[in-house]
Amino acid sequence: MESENNSLLNVPITDEERRQRQRSRSGSGSSRTLVNTPQSSQHERDRQFTPQIGRFSSLRRPEERYDDPDQHDDQNGDHLYAAGNRTRSSTLPGIDEESHYSDHDEEEPINPPVRSTTFPKTNAAAYQPVRSAPDPHEQPLAPIVTPHFWQPIWLGKLSLTLMTVLLLALIAGLIAVCVGADSHGGYHISSSVEHYAWTYVPTIVFVVLAALWRQIDFHTKSLMPWKELSLGPLSPFETVLVDYISGFQILAFFAAFKRLHRAVMVTILAFFIAKALTIASTGIFIVRSATFTDGFPTLINSAFDAAALDPSILNIDTFPNSSVYTYSQNVVNGLGPQLGIASGYAYLLPTLASSSKAVTANSTFNATVDTFVPLINCRAANVTLDGEATIETTDFPYNSTETPYGAPSNITLSINENDICSSWPQLSFAGLDPLHYIVPDRQLESRSEMVICQDTSDADPILLLTLVEVSYSQTLLTNVTRQEGGDLPIALDTQRSVSRMMNVLCQADYTISQVNITNNTAMNGLGAITTTPVERVNNRTLDGLSSANMTTIYSIMLGANTGLFTAVPDANFIRSPAFDLLTFTADGSYDDMFDGDRLSNAATQTYLGTIPAFAHENLVLTRSNDDAPSGPVASITWTEDRLYTNWTPVILVVTGLGIMALLTVALILFMPENVVPRDPNSIAAAATTLSRSSELNRLLRKLQSARNKGIAAALNGYEVGTAIAVDESDGSRGFKIHVTEGKPQRDVQEIAPDLRFWNPIWASIPVMAASFCIPLIFIAILQVLQDRSDKNNGLMGVPDNKGTIIGSHYVPAFVTLLIAAIISNLDFYIKLFSPWAKLYKTRASAQHSILTNVLGHSPPSAIINAVRSRYYGAILSTVAAILASLLTVIISGLYVVEHFETDGPARGLSPSDSFNTSLVSAYSVDNDNGAGAMLNLIQHNSSYPAFTSGEYAFQKASLLELQEPVKYGSMLVGGMRGTLQALRGNLSCEAPTSYDVSTVDSVVRVSASYDVPESCRNGIGSELDSPTITFSTDFSPAERSTDFGGKQFDLRFGTNSSLYGHLGEENSSLVADNPPVGCPSLAFVWGNFELENDNQSAVNVAVCYQNIQTVNINVTFQQNTTELDLRYHIPPPEESTIHSQDNPNGTTKVFDFRIENNLKRQLGTYLTQDTPNVDPFFQSMINGSIQMDLEKFMHNRSWALMGISHTYGLYMAQVINAMMRQPLDSASDRLVARQQSAVTDLRTTITTPRLVQDSTSKNILHALLALSAIFILAGYILTKTRNVLPCNPTSIAGTMSLLAGSDLVYSPDTGVCECCGKVRRSIRSADGRMVRMETIHADDNELADERVQLIRPGAEWMDDKTFARVFDGYTFSLGWWAANPKKGQTHKRYGVDYGDGPTGNEESDWYLGKRKNSETFEIFSEQVNEAEGRGRRRALSDVNERGAYQRAEPSPGIEAHEMRDLAPQRSLGAQGRYGDG
Repeated sequence: MESENNSLLNVPITDEERRQRQRSRSGSGSSRTLVNTPQSSQHERDRQFTPQIGRFSSLRRPEERYDDPDQHDDQNGDHLYAAGNRTRSSTLPGIDEESHYSDHDEEEPINPPVRSTTFPKTNAAAYQPVRSAPDPHEQPLAPIVTPHFWQPIWLGKLSLTLMTVLLLALIAGLIAVCVGADSHGGYHISSSVEHYAWTYVPTIVFVVLAALWRQIDFHTKSLMPWKELSLGPLSPFETVLVDYISGFQILAFFAAFKRLHRAVMVTILAFFIAKALTIASTGIFIVRSATFTDGFPTLINSAFDAAALDPSILNIDTFPNSSVYTYSQNVVNGLGPQLGIASGYAYLLPTLASSSKAVTANSTFNATVDTFVPLINCRAANVTLDGEATIETTDFPYNSTETPYGAPSNITLSINENDICSSWPQLSFAGLDPLHYIVPDRQLESRSEMVICQDTSDADPILLLTLVEVSYSQTLLTNVTRQEGGDLPIALDTQRSVSRMMNVLCQADYTISQVNITNNTAMNGLGAITTTPVERVNNRTLDGLSSANMTTIYSIMLGANTGLFTAVPDANFIRSPAFDLLTFTADGSYDDMFDGDRLSNAATQTYLGTIPAFAHENLVLTRSNDDAPSGPVASITWTEDRLYTNWTPVILVVTGLGIMALLTVALILFMPENVVPRDPNSIAAAATTLSRSSELNRLLRKLQSARNKGIAAALNGYEVGTAIAVDESDGSRGFKIHVTEGKPQRDVQEIAPDLRFWNPIWASIPVMAASFCIPLIFIAILQVLQDRSDKNNGLMGVPDNKGTIIGSHYVPAFVTLLIAAIISNLDFYIKLFSPWAKLYKTRASAQHSILTNVLGHSPPSAIINAVRSRYYGAILSTVAAILASLLTVIISGLYVVEHFETDGPARGLSPSDSFNTSLVSAYSVDNDNGAGAMLNLIQHNSSYPAFTSGEYAFQKASLLELQEPVKYGSMLVGGMRGTLQALRGNLSCEAPTSYDVSTVDSVVRVSASYDVPESCRNGIGSELDSPTITFSTDFSPAERSTDFGGKQFDLRFGTNSSLYGHLGEENSSLVADNPPVGCPSLAFVWGNFELENDNQSAVNVAVCYQNIQTVNINVTFQQNTTELDLRYHIPPPEESTIHSQDNPNGTTKVFDFRIENNLKRQLGTYLTQDTPNVDPFFQSMINGSIQMDLEKFMHNRSWALMGISHTYGLYMAQVINAMMRQPLDSASDRLVARQQSAVTDLRTTITTPRLVQDSTSKNILHALLALSAIFILAGYILTKTRNVLPCNPTSIAGTMSLLAGSDLVYSPDTGVCECCGKVRRSIRSADGRMVRMETIHADDNELADERVQLIRPGAEWMDDKTFARVFDGYTFSLGWWAANPKKGQTHKRYGVDYGDGPTGNEESDWYLGKRKNSETFEIFSEQVNEAEGRGRRRALSDVNERGAYQRAEPSPGIEAHEMRDLAPQRSLGAQGRYGDG
């Protein structure tokens, strides 16, 4: 026995004792092999270890002593568990045995009777039950519960492995998405909703990832102190006092780094990375413009084919002049290429196959098509005059009938032999006879004809252009004043001389080649189409169309344009249509054509300019798409907004995910695993462990202050660790925290015992106010920014690059992350205080208080638990935290970069000509300088000449430089807008005084009378017989039908008008122009005509005055050009800017343009209807580019007059453009013109990338911020956080300090130190005799109040449902509990207990009292005297006999075996029923 006692005293207590023991062992040369050392057998190891009492049994430290299995089995006797797992044993005093005393010194322990208490290894697999538990009737306090350790699912190896797989999958998925975006040129965005989806989805993924990791982080932090306890004994500053949960993450990281808690360091680092990835994810996807090119199949539904040529048009009388019109207007007005016609060739227009995608806006279409390229070779020919060049007569007999000038065609020419032909036919011209006729001084004879070489019979015809000048002189006889003609001479001396000759031979040809056609749909008009030749093309010709045919076509074309070009400088010219066109091309005169090179060049340019239009109109064969063969694949290039990945944040995210994956693997190695029997975060779990830990209960119960520093002071100098104690008397296993003495770790000052509540600053009212106000302030800031963004088209100008996009995402995301962190921090404290506040307010059931913990749960689980426990504040705070976490998701779509069009720097428009209305005198009845031809082209969808549009003609001008440079990041787009002054023609029409309709000789005659104004009558004088003029016209409808008819006439009041009539131009050459006195000049008649139907309502007549007006027009020019952008409709001019011009030839504002003949001549050759009832003017109007609704035209006179006025305006705009311009010859003229111009500056348009705040995202953020603020405030108000707890309960010691000494954690105690078997403290009498060892509670004797061990042995191993039943029927409270010396409670305490409620006075100062007062000492002395010689503590059955425990009857639906695990329950009368909780 003494040896045993010596061995008990020889236990190393402090670190220094252990170091001495180790040194002594090392010095003696003895060696011990650890458990699993392979060099020694088990038997040898058993012999090496001498039986020693372990200081205390750790869950994780290597065992220092192993019992032989057989001995262990013999000792345990009952074999409740298999003995295959070795256990460490210690002969420690039982936790409820009576004490034995001896006369030793106070410091020496009294060795009480001991029994074996085994501390097995903590692997749950070690506990394999081999027999059933005993009947609870026989052993009600010791039901057999299989021990198992609790591991949160978040820290399961499978969960962490799946997390690693998830992180790797995110890496692979993100890389795949990014590579796919790069390979496909981004992802198509069909709508803004899809864009938001791409923006939000990555952020949502990483927000969820951060939320998942938060659970891992929390449970790692909460279990880390328990892991350290399992490796104990260690300092409490490394274990029970450690708090990683409530502090800031960065502080927790440094604390873990200081303690080398790798698992905590890993989770915190990974948490920081997850938050950083959340921010980085907002910039993963960006929207950028991208250009794409794709192939599209085409159809050949048109082709150049000779079969398309109508042979009937190959005649001078029927040949269409449209090609000549197009060419002439291009030369005169700069009309430019037309659709299908380029400079020097015609091309086909490709057609996309029906299966092709539609060509989108802002796209460029490119295809290879066939082109018709005209070719011609012209050169001067060497021609010889046959006969004398000069013939003359002197004193020729007047009565002679002979003439020396020969026959009419008496001038002959011979083409000399050349490389083309050696035998050409002879040419002849008709010279004039000056002897018998009055002749001009000179004659210019021009001719274009086909000549055929006579060398062979199948030679191709060649075009010959001949120009001959003949000079004449004659001395007329007396009294010969005019040409009389006859056989007798009229002149005495005459002469005829051929002075000049020029001949040019032209051989026409063509080829079919190919060009690349590009159509930019983003541009306007024909300028959008460009063509480029294709290199290395095998040219070809068409079957049935030879070079000879092209020469013939050219020859006919030259001769068919009669009347188109009428400007001749001399009446003596014998004109030809061919040379009229050639001189027009050469911009010269007939005299200029005697230059062979100039004539050859004019012929070449005319052919190249006219044949492309002819080929486009007459040599293209079209077919339906169904019959069209497939053509070459065309390419379409377009620009669209696409979703790209931004590699900078992608690399950051991938790197972060990779690091998180490595950290997850590291966490699998370092994580706390199997260190607690159940979730330690509830109050009930802490109470269960504390009820087993008698020594820790004693230390915490003796605190002078429950404040944090007081707890640290109480535990300083001790070491703690966890172990499983097996009570071999009843087989119960208890998970406990052992306490042993150690060296003080810190200099901790004693804390005054006054109660000071722990009110964390982050849960204080000022912080709550700030947390509530910050979201509201952010709401206001967002609204201010939104107003500015809406007002100014964005917040600011920014460069459109990745840096801007990243910055506009990351900064707001960081701000919202801070707001979410603030709200999440308050949510943490609300959840932390929720169970304590519940206990503080009222008596609460266990389900509503100590069993429930909402910290460490996922948000859905936390809400469910809070709802069950009626933690209304926690419910609202959790919802607020969820809403706050969505802020970062929504903020990712808040700011976008958009391009806004704003006014850019002005650009000057410098005029280069001006209008001069006095030039109207050049306009004549048969000369409008091609204006009618241009109208013809316009009405057939041609483009307008430069500086004309619709009814308006503008001054020609050139662009100046921008007045200021375009800012960086901006670019010029769209058109240039300005207000320009224009001229236009205008009609002022009136109804005639009267008119009637009648049928005369199978025609319908319309007769009208009109009273002319007095100014007109006075100005005309004798040409007007009466103040009323009458006119009539006839229409010839078919029999028994109603035909539409319409005619336009000139009204004439000039000289000879009274003789030849006032209507029409049948005798135009015999009637002078109207005098400028304000007479009407045009008349229009239209209607439905039917024979024998005199209904006037179907016929309309209008008499019109002509004006020229100046107006201010808002126009838009294409960028960097002076071409009008026809995509923008020219609005009507403001009435205030309309001013009629004065007629420069008179005192009136009325003009007289005789348009009838010019329009008939130039429109009549291109009619769309062959009817005499509709003249060219009305045909052009009805079937022109803007087709009139004929029915509406007939029944709405105003509508008809608008159409008439519009067509007239189109024509007059071309008249003004062609005939009324004059150049600015000097700098002073340009200065005057610039000063007099209505507008000299054009407003440009620039597109500027600006940072825009999205209103939809802003509205969502407003809602989230407002709800988060309201919910967190409501949660804070509903949860009491002030003056509730004296210490921070997030550490193990913090929670247990609020439970220590309570009836909730009561367990019988005999005062023997559980770590070494020594008596805790001896109490001596006056004579020095030991009378009592100190206990944590009063002994169980008849003098003490009845006490119940509420938390039964083995409760920590129960499942949650059974564990909850341990506390069934009890209510729990937090507050002051009165002192009860009979229970060993010598002073009141503030904490948690069960019963009727706190009984202390909350108003009084908190004072724990002395360790032992006199009254308590007397009670203890009496108890000691009665306990001497008692032996073992009375049996449990005796306790039952006293009624301390009542057996619970099974509830309905509960099996009997389930009742074995239920906690013993006291009478409800003694403990009280459930509170509301």
